[in-house]
Amino acid sequence: MSEQVEQPAPSPVVALIVLVAVVIAVAGFLALAHLLAIEAVYAGFLFILYWTGIRHSAWEEFIPSLLGAFGGLALAAALHLMPIHYGTAGLVVSLALVLLAIYLLIRQQLPRFVNMSFMLLLTVTTVPVITADAPYVDMALAIAVGAAYVAGLMWLLGVVQKRRLEKSPAA
Repeated sequence: MSEQVEQPAPSPVVALIVLVAVVIAVAGFLALAHLLAIEAVYAGFLFILYWTGIRHSAWEEFIPSLLGAFGGLALAAALHLMPIHYGTAGLVVSLALVLLAIYLLIRQQLPRFVNMSFMLLLTVTTVPVITADAPYVDMALAIAVGAAYVAGLMWLLGVVQKRRLEKSPAA
């Protein structure tokens, strides 16, 4: 288990600046989703929340977070659709897949795929009110667009920070 270093709370001014930046970023994602006619935007937000908030935008965690999100969504779709198409056998197989995923998570096997991003998307996208219309393709598109959007923003932020550091006088 890795230890987290406590960061001091930002000043009120810095917190307001960050808040404004977050509002602009969220508005940009919502506008992009609207432009692309994505309705299941929440799936993209779940990925963005997981990678930026829980994984602190660590680039080495981006691909595992994305693979996990798609895997969790795929298993949620299987849980919903397999019993519809294959009856009891489909339910048994899909539940066996859930047990296998939990086992792999406990054993920490396949962590680039079966991880907490996987479980987050699996949990949320199996909520009956969300799966009523079974918008799995739309959810997958929201995850993909959300991932591309937030990766682009974080890359751009990294470029800006690097340039600022290069221009600042050496301490």
